[in-house]
Amino acid sequence: MFYSIDRLEGEWAVLIADETGQQLQIPRADLPPEAGEGSLLRCENGSYIYDAEATARRRREFFERTRNLSKK
Repeated sequence: MFYSIDRLEGEWAVLIADETGQQLQIPRADLPPEAGEGSLLRCENGSYIYDAEATARRRREFFERTRNLSKK
């Protein structure tokens, strides 16, 4: 399951589960150093792992959707 980093609030990160939409807070220190708002993470064995490929793909898809909307 993927989690997206919705926002960072002080010492906390708010994640959204892609499949369920469930929101959870984790300590910001538990995030991989390269992850930031909008990054996609996988949870494996209790650790969050930054998925650069999935993050880039999601950002491209978002860019394409917004670009297509501006053409209408």
